[in-house]
Amino acid sequence: MKSTHIQHLYNRVGFGITPKELVRLSKKSKKNVVNELFTASDKVTDLRLILLF
Repeated sequence: MKSTHIQHLYNRVGFGITPKELVRLSKKSKKNVVNELFTASDKVTDLRLILLF
């Protein structure tokens, strides 16, 4: 998959991607990249905010 397409995909879902990860994913098919993205999204933790007034 092209690097520009991978960057676009990761930007659209709100994830960042490192250059090293981009090189690794560019060697994979679109299906595998999307599958890895869904797998990675399972590991996201909630953002907790402390609001001070």
